[in-house]
Amino acid sequence: MANDTVFHPLSRKILPSYVFIFATSGLYASSFYSYLLFHSLIEVICVVILLTVFVLAWNTRKLLDSHYILFLGISFLSSAAFELVHLFAYKGFGIFPSIDTNLPTQLWIAFRYVFSCSFLIAPAFITRRLSPAAALIFFGIITTLLLAAIFSGVFPDCYIEGKGLTPFKVYSEYIIIILLFAALGLLFRKRTLFDPRVLRMLIFSIVSAIAADAAFTRYLSVYGAANLVGHLFLFLSAFLVYRAIVVTGIEEPMAIIFRNLEKSERQFRLIAETSVDLIFQLDLSGKVVFCSPAIIGYGYSVAEVNGKGFGDYITHDDLESAASAFRRAIGGERINALALRLISADNTPHHLEINIAPLTANGSIIGLQGIARDVTHRKQNEETLRESEARLHRFYQSNLLGVFYWNMNGKVTDANNKFLDIVGYTREELASGQINLITMTPPEYRYLDEAPVIELKATGVNKQPFEKVFIHKNGTHIPVILAGATLDEARTHGVAFVLDNTERKRAEAQIKASLAEKEVMLREIHHRVKNNLQIISSLVSLQTDNLVDERMREELKDVRDRVRSMALVHEKLYQTSDLAQLNFGDYATSLLHSLWRSHGALANKVRLNLAVAPVALPIEAAVPCGLLLNELAGNALKHAFPGNSGGEVTVTLEHDAATGSVSLQVRDNGVGLPVGMDWRQSRSLGLRLVQILTNQLRGTLETDSGPGTTFRVNFFVNSSLAQSVSSVSDVKLQNDNNPSNELHGLLKPTVQ
Repeated sequence: MANDTVFHPLSRKILPSYVFIFATSGLYASSFYSYLLFHSLIEVICVVILLTVFVLAWNTRKLLDSHYILFLGISFLSSAAFELVHLFAYKGFGIFPSIDTNLPTQLWIAFRYVFSCSFLIAPAFITRRLSPAAALIFFGIITTLLLAAIFSGVFPDCYIEGKGLTPFKVYSEYIIIILLFAALGLLFRKRTLFDPRVLRMLIFSIVSAIAADAAFTRYLSVYGAANLVGHLFLFLSAFLVYRAIVVTGIEEPMAIIFRNLEKSERQFRLIAETSVDLIFQLDLSGKVVFCSPAIIGYGYSVAEVNGKGFGDYITHDDLESAASAFRRAIGGERINALALRLISADNTPHHLEINIAPLTANGSIIGLQGIARDVTHRKQNEETLRESEARLHRFYQSNLLGVFYWNMNGKVTDANNKFLDIVGYTREELASGQINLITMTPPEYRYLDEAPVIELKATGVNKQPFEKVFIHKNGTHIPVILAGATLDEARTHGVAFVLDNTERKRAEAQIKASLAEKEVMLREIHHRVKNNLQIISSLVSLQTDNLVDERMREELKDVRDRVRSMALVHEKLYQTSDLAQLNFGDYATSLLHSLWRSHGALANKVRLNLAVAPVALPIEAAVPCGLLLNELAGNALKHAFPGNSGGEVTVTLEHDAATGSVSLQVRDNGVGLPVGMDWRQSRSLGLRLVQILTNQLRGTLETDSGPGTTFRVNFFVNSSLAQSVSSVSDVKLQNDNNPSNELHGLLKPTVQ
């Protein structure tokens, strides 16, 4: 038995080789007896093989996965027809006695063209489906046309007696060889789709056919040696085709079936082992007979589950549904999307969506097979979505905001009660399509919708709410604040939220009216303060004119100038549109020109140079800064140029917007401060005022002397300046016994 077991597979491999060698030897020996016999035997064998392949392919066409063999089989019927006629027309056969060697040679070339082209085209049908009837008709037409061309004399000559093969015949053999090489390349590219043994035999068959055609290009006589060698290669090619297709298709069908079953089993095992879905099979009692490794994800092993009841792993509440579905499936019904909860090893329920189908054998149901997908996360997401939708619905019905759904045609397709209240329409009018955003918008306000609509089409959402106006059903205009978003990819439908802006607009109008009243009142206050200060200035001037003491006259003139500087602040504020701050550059120019005029001859020889920026100062800073400028410029006029010698006074005002710093500088080219004088200890009222006012601004005071004198005041303007100025403590002067200590207290009410 052991010897038989070893010999049998070995003999199956060696025996075909022995058969081929024996047959080839017999055929070759027959050529010595009669070349016509040798030729006839080979041609008959080839015709039989071609017809056998056709019969096999045609009768198994519905069972073939690949139509490669079916296409070759149908083409072989045409090839067999040419080869059979070629056999009958061969020289010495006697069926066509009046025809020379040219006819069988023409038939041979036609046969080889059909044969090579068939092998070239066949790989296209490895994965494509073929219409057998259409292919049969096609090759029937080709065969008929070629035979008609040959027997009518249209087909080119291939052999001339006394000369041998024609160039057409030789070149045709080379073309046929090229076609076979191309077919060989295509077959090799598709090699993974063939059984390795079949592939090898097909390759060797095509190679043998190439060798045969190469030999047929060399003979001079149809009985020559080259012709004999070509026919032997032709026999080898036909033998290999027989082994590849006929033997594999008839003697080894079970091997193919088992190979396909093994392939299917590997594919199923791969799917089962890699699938995240749980694949299972149950017997008729409901026990698990197969379970995929996906069960490990629930804390169980495959061995632990096999043999157990399927219901052991289902929650108690779902057992009745599971049993009902099991009974229906046993009855032959397919169960789709069955919702059950599986209990994992840690006692956590998992939502499963299960498809179950009966498992049959020989027409009887032997069990059930199913696939279960874990949809726990999906269930959680659905629950979250339901909760979100419920919240949105509560908001929609809460009437906190008007909400409506719209399309790009302007039609309102749905709305909550709040929106209907805003525009005055009923739900019946909404349902009948009477609410349209375009017709509900006043023509003069429709331009307000252009930018938001463009934004919706481009981005799908209004990033900022915008104001617009709706026409109420009663014709009144309703101001609203609106924002929308699209709900589809085409951005043609969306939702919008509306806030009735009527009360806010009414409140804004009241506030604006109140502000206008207060502005009028403030202007009147500034006007009256300015007038009162001018009266004081005039009274001081009158008193000055009546004084004889020159020192007192100068002191009163200084008082007058200070009062004028404050009056000018109120005059400028009265004239400007902004009552909160003052253009100090414009104010400084007016103040200095007024100061120069008031000093008459004293100022005639002193040139005033101005470089003042248009700095905006709040009134809390403008008053002390104006007094500072008045004191510094007045001191320069009175003390920098003794004997009315003349010179220049330069005033600069600079502002750094980034830091909020302001720099006020008064510089003269006069005699400068007396040598050794400490101006900070000066008893002069003007310099003491300069120090007091600088501290009120929380600024710094710098001086440079020689040549001339420069005073530079630096301070900051910011939002806390009003608080800073009003909260400054009284500056204690160096001489506490001097009555002028009270000057700061007198100035503060004026500044405030």
